[in-house]
Amino acid sequence: STTSGIRYAKATVNGVQGLIIVPDNWSASTYALDSTNTRNTTFTTNVISAAQWVTLENAGATFLPCNGNRSGTLVSAVSVREGGYYWSATYFSSDVVYALNFGIYGVGVGYAGRSLGRSVRLVKDM
Repeated sequence: STTSGIRYAKATVNGVQGLIIVPDNWSASTYALDSTNTRNTTFTTNVISAAQWVTLENAGATFLPCNGNRSGTLVSAVSVREGGYYWSATYFSSDVVYALNFGIYGVGVGYAGRSLGRSVRLVKDM
């Protein structure tokens, strides 16, 4: 839950599809994002240029690009363009870790086996 009620929005930033995550103190007046907190929307709902992104980033927003995932040695070519798969820092058990997943059909937090390839979570000094 955030002050503005906005947590995330799908977007295309400087030509790259992904997910914008906003900080807890985000103000909706900083930048008008469409279809916020909406799982089943497209990445073209919010098209943001590199110059516009500077405003969002300076306000504390983070962009997670679509990056795909791997299972063993196989990488899904479709998921590279249409989904993001990120590890969290919190593990559920020795073989399972919490993960953030997003794609053309939704956004969610769940569990992922450590045998599945995910991107490392973002770490940023605030």
